[in-house]
Formats: sequence, structure tokens, C-alpha cells
Amino acid sequence: MNKEEKRLYDREYAKNNKEKIKIRKDKWYQDNKEEIRLKRHKNYIENKDEITIKHREYRLRIRREVMKHINHDIEPLCVICGEEFFPFLQIDHVNNDGAKWGKIHGVGDSMVSWLRKNKYPEQPELQILCANCNMAKATGALIC
Repeated sequence: MNKEEKRLYDREYAKNNKEKIKIRKDKWYQDNKEEIRLKRHKNYIENKDEITIKHREYRLRIRREVMKHINHDIEPLCVICGEEFFPFLQIDHVNNDGAKWGKIHGVGDSMVSWLRKNKYPEQPELQILCANCNMAKATGALIC
């Protein structure tokens, strides 16, 4: 059996034996759980800075994607003053029901992840505000 035939055989076997393979993988994982945990921890310790940077980049990318969706597929900007600098932008609940909604679905990155994971369900009315406008709205000030 040459490489190509072996590849085709393996692919066909995997397609026809999904449950059997899953059971075998689950058993292997349970038998090697501690070793896997130690390996992952060692990798994390050795690459902590790189992992932290990649995780931060991932969170920012997802946050930008969600904000863009909220902003009707245009780059996020403050709906009041037009601020575009991304680090200043925040997601705001139009009806000030963020606390109630947050108890169910989380706040901050948890909310962003939940919205994306659930394919933006009928979300509460959300808008993008800069930190200044969001604070002004929260305190009842008329201008930011």
C-alpha cells in the first residue's frame, strides 16, 4: 500500500468509524490526563509572554468583529462624537439594561464571546460609545 492508498484508507476508516475513534481518544485522554496537564503547564510556563500576547490579540480581534457587527458592518466609532480610536471604544446598552443582561450573559469579554458564539442573537439594543461619552451618559451629563 503506497502513501496515497494509505491516506485514502485512513480517511475512509475515519469517516466510517467516528464513534469508535471518539471512544478510543476519550479513553486515551483519561489514561494520560495528568501527563497532558503537566505538558500543557510546562508549555505555558516556557511560552507565557508569547501566549499572553496572542491571547490579547485574539480578544481584541473578536471585540473589533463584534463592535463592527453592532455598528452594521462598518468600522466601529462612537455614535455621539465620532471617536474612532479603538482602545477608547466601549459597548453600551442603549436602554441602560446592561446590569440585568450581564447577570445572565456576562460582561466585557464574556459578553463579547457570548454574542459571537451565539451568532448575534436578538441582542439587546447595543451601540458603540467612546469612554468619555459612555461616562457622560452614565452620569446624566448632557455632553462628554
